[in-house]
Amino acid sequence: MPNASAACILNDTSEWYHWGCYGSSLGLQGLVERVLEPAAIATVPIKFSYAPSYLPDGPEAMRDPRAAVEFLKTWQVAHVLLEASDIVINGEGTIHGASGVARRLLYIAYLCGTFLGKRVHLVNSSLFPPQDDAKTLELYQLACGSLHRLAVRESDSAGIARDLLGREARLAFDCLPLTLEKTVLQPRPAVADFAIVTGSSGLDDAMLEILQTGAKLLAQQGLRIIWLVGAPRNPAPDEESQATNFAAAIGAEVVTAQSFEAWAALIRDASFVFTGRFHYLIARLCLGGAFAAFGGNTPKITALLRDQGLPNLTIQNESEVAATIARALSLTMPPRVSTLARAAADNFAT
Repeated sequence: MPNASAACILNDTSEWYHWGCYGSSLGLQGLVERVLEPAAIATVPIKFSYAPSYLPDGPEAMRDPRAAVEFLKTWQVAHVLLEASDIVINGEGTIHGASGVARRLLYIAYLCGTFLGKRVHLVNSSLFPPQDDAKTLELYQLACGSLHRLAVRESDSAGIARDLLGREARLAFDCLPLTLEKTVLQPRPAVADFAIVTGSSGLDDAMLEILQTGAKLLAQQGLRIIWLVGAPRNPAPDEESQATNFAAAIGAEVVTAQSFEAWAALIRDASFVFTGRFHYLIARLCLGGAFAAFGGNTPKITALLRDQGLPNLTIQNESEVAATIARALSLTMPPRVSTLARAAADNFAT
């Protein structure tokens, strides 16, 4: 029987990808505890979002109750959906395009809200459906129409929810600041003689050229270049391979942070952060200091910086690198962790 006060969090990344994803999921877990006050919380790791299952082929099949029965028979951890009253889907950057993992999470939202009578909360999320695929777009619409709560991390996703999906979304923020706000870091060193660089989701030749030019310019300022990686258990394969393949070529030393505190302290203490990773960017915004951003497999970085009043710190092509770094170095960038933590709490605003 369902526990009337139980919650489950799907797509949990607290042991996956990098320390930023860990901090984001940990922040969401604390928010669910504080706001929903469940007697128990079950967390379902993101690997199960990718686990094979039956998925209905299109909107009409999705509406068929028999599809729900088949899904519940074939998804490995379907029992958690039956045992909880609140289904919290940690969207992060997973729900974009027409991939199997995006379709699975959207179908779970629809199934739980429509057939199981659950309160479904899609939060801490970005949303980027394929706008030229009417069939998949309708899947997004059906899923969003079944939600009890929808909260997104940046304004592009809020606009898409409203204009394409027919659903108002709460503009909140990523949950990483909720963890950073509570994290005690070691005192700052006297000298910060290094810059941090990272790769990006969907790193292509144009993004790599941006990264190479940025690292070269920062090295010319006498800064040691660190390619920062690190995760609790399951590091992001693309970041690991990018660091292995490209760090030496751009003059960077690969540094693996062994804890969330070490990861955050390095981002805080760097003279500059040059990143195509969403959570690295958020950590730098929270902790303060100069940065510039590039890349990504969706527009979420551009949207987030526009929301923060910093649209000119996003680099679209290599010719913009020098001017953007110079502009970033001229700005005063105080920590924003308290402000962003309040925005993150809006994922469960009433």
